Amino acid sequence: MLNGKERKYLKQKLAEGELLLNSSDIIEEYVTLLNALEVNNQKEIAKSLKSIASMIKYEDDLIAFLGNVIPNSDAKVTEELYYNRLDFKIAYNYNLATGSKDLLVHSFFVKTLKDLYEVILNDQSKEENPTYYNELLKEYKRFVIEYMMCNPEFEKNMIKNNLDITKISCEVPEIDSKLALAIISKHSIKVWKNYDYSGKVVFNLMKSFNQKLFENVYPYLSDETKATLENGNSYGR
Repeated sequence: MLNGKERKYLKQKLAEGELLLNSSDIIEEYVTLLNALEVNNQKEIAKSLKSIASMIKYEDDLIAFLGNVIPNSDAKVTEELYYNRLDFKIAYNYNLATGSKDLLVHSFFVKTLKDLYEVILNDQSKEENPTYYNELLKEYKRFVIEYMMCNPEFEKNMIKNNLDITKISCEVPEIDSKLALAIISKHSIKVWKNYDYSGKVVFNLMKSFNQKLFENVYPYLSDETKATLENGNSYGR
């Protein structure tokens, strides 16, 4: 018969395994959701969102049972983003618990996604080139879902509001010039470089996102840093 310590250890290992399995199920349901969005199947979209919400609730319970889960330092934003979703969630929760400034960037990302949606809604291609416009909107939805994988709070709010980003409230925090420059250097600077995007639609979408992110962060830069960026001394515009 197992003693108390052995039982606790076994329960922990079972919970860890269940957490990984549940995470895999969430990814599979996201794939189903993307397929439903592709053909605008509202019934399947609603079904997938309900299923994902239920699994996220179970995931939260498992994480709470396991206590403080240490983030995986190997988790990076790559083409395998979906498979790193749990790592990103654990890292987000850890940063939230420790008051890390790394979380401040998320408010700017959410605001930028909201701004980008307005840009797309007013895009001239809506009337001039409906095929291109529909592809642009489709890629935007995919982009939003990919970001949901990195931000569990945004993920829950989007699912709760049936993926309607206009219903998501967002206020950007005050940040110092150093952090603002770090955000621009890591993300918006891509506007000025010849990055290889897969197709015109994705290229234009990413370019618009990066430009909007730059505009949202720019006011927080010091005058000296603004001058450097405008002169293109450090970033080769």
